Amino acid sequence: MSDRTAHLDPQRRAERRAGLQAGLIFSAFACASVVVNALSINSELARGTAAFNPAQAWLLELTSLVVLLALVPAVIALDRRIPLALGWRVALPLHLVAALAFTTAHVWGMMLLRELLWPAVIGGSYTYFDLLVRDFIYEARKDFLTYATLVLVIRFARRIEDYRLELAESHSRAKGDSVIVLKCGGRELRLPAAEIISAEAAGNYVEVATPTGAHLARITLGGLETLLKEAGADPVRVHRSRLVARPAVREIIPGESGDAIAVLSSGARIPVSRRYRAGLSRG
Repeated sequence: MSDRTAHLDPQRRAERRAGLQAGLIFSAFACASVVVNALSINSELARGTAAFNPAQAWLLELTSLVVLLALVPAVIALDRRIPLALGWRVALPLHLVAALAFTTAHVWGMMLLRELLWPAVIGGSYTYFDLLVRDFIYEARKDFLTYATLVLVIRFARRIEDYRLELAESHSRAKGDSVIVLKCGGRELRLPAAEIISAEAAGNYVEVATPTGAHLARITLGGLETLLKEAGADPVRVHRSRLVARPAVREIIPGESGDAIAVLSSGARIPVSRRYRAGLSRG
C-alpha cells in the first residue's frame, strides 16, 4: 500500500481500488476496440480500387481513444456522486445530462486533436462536420452507449470491493469477538459463533440453524466454515452441503452402507455421508 493511501479509511481505499480497476478494464476494452476498428476500416478500403492512407483510420480511432480515456476519471468521480440510493427517478435524469456532457466533450475534443494532427500525419486540413446536427447525433448514439458501459463497469467494480470489505469485516469480527456477521437480505445478522448449530448450503446462500430459528444468509458453506474456525468454534462437515457444530452432536446412529445420522442437541437429525463420517467420529 502506498504512503498516499495508507492513511485513508477502508471505504475510501476500496473506492479508489474500484475506480482504478474500472478504469483499467474499460481502457483495455476501448484499446482493443480501436485496434479492431482501425484494422477493419483499412481492410475494407484495401478491397477498393482507390488509393488510401492507412494512417487515416488509425488517426481517427486514436484521437477518439485519447479523449475518451481522458474523460474516464471524470465519469468515475461523477458516478460516485450519483449513488443508487437516490433511486432511478433521480439518478437517470442526472446520468442523461452527464452522458450529454460526456458526448460533447468527447466529440469536440477529438475534433480539435484531429485538426491539430491531420496536417502533419495525413496532409491537408481536417473538416469538422458536413452537417453539424446529423453528425453530432451520429456520434452521440455511440457515446451514450459508451457512457452507459463505463458506468456499469464502475458499478461492478464497486460491488466487488464492497463484497471484499464485508468479507474483511466478517473475518475481523470472527477473530476478535467470536461473532459471525451474516447478510440476510437487507439485514445484517451478528451471531455468537457458539449459537450456530448447523448449516446447509442452498445455492449461493446458506441456511444457518440457531437455537432461536433458521436464517438464510448470503455466504458459501466454505466461507461460513472458515469464519467459525476463526471464531474458535469447532465446525465439522457431515456432507458436501452440510456442516454441524461438533459440540452440538449428541448421538451418531450408524447406517447400513457406511452413512450415518447425527442427532443434535436441538433434536434435529442430520444425514452424514460415508465420506465425512470418519471426520465426525474423530471428535
